[in-house]
Amino acid sequence: MSDSNDLHDVGYYYVETASYGVKALQKLTDGGFDCIITDWNMPKMNGFEFVKAIKANTARARLPILVVTTRGLEEEIKRMLKMGVASSIVKPFKAGLLKEKLDDIFAVESKTL
Repeated sequence: MSDSNDLHDVGYYYVETASYGVKALQKLTDGGFDCIITDWNMPKMNGFEFVKAIKANTARARLPILVVTTRGLEEEIKRMLKMGVASSIVKPFKAGLLKEKLDDIFAVESKTL
């Protein structure tokens, strides 16, 4: 997940963090989330497995997901998008790009409600 300080810097203050995918899934069961930011490369559960688990659960399948990755490989990005990921961002990145991606995600979400 993104560093919460980066999110605070761009105006997002209500942030929950988890050190890896399994913990994040546990936190998601409580609900109350508007978006998920996840790394594609994580211990114990990689990004593919994490996104698959989110999409398999009808209660959270519609949550927009922003994937952070160190690899900007076209085929990997296409795979993420096919899985229903809203957007991706390649590390390293600047806080302004993070804000832009999140603003885009929330703009789309508000139009679909």
